[in-house]
Amino acid sequence: MIAYSLINCSAEYFSVGIYTSLENLYIALKDCIKRDIEWFSKEEVQTFYEIKKVHLDSEPLECYEFSRHGLKIEIDWEKVFDK
Repeated sequence: MIAYSLINCSAEYFSVGIYTSLENLYIALKDCIKRDIEWFSKEEVQTFYEIKKVHLDSEPLECYEFSRHGLKIEIDWEKVFDK
């Protein structure tokens, strides 16, 4: 199964969550940036996150790896910052 992992790269590199659609991921990302945007510029916030297209059926070396390794998907920041 293909899913999308929202990665936080601001301090550590970790998955915030796994989503079955990009639409659901963007909803979560909008919530994540609400607290970031209070302290950082939009340009800085854009460096804090990545999206990875992941395969949930793959067998990772470690259980956490599937959520952080995959094809990088460009974030449509206009969609995120659009009110």
